[in-house]
Amino acid sequence: MQTFLKGRRVGYWLSEKKMKKLNFQAFADLCR
Repeated sequence: MQTFLKGRRVGYWLSEKKMKKLNFQAFADLCR
């Protein structure tokens, strides 16, 4: 159970990073 939760947290963290990267790219496009 512990490893399952840890895996989910990692997946959530990765998706969070991906979202931030996408938002940053959209922001850069707006500034261009």
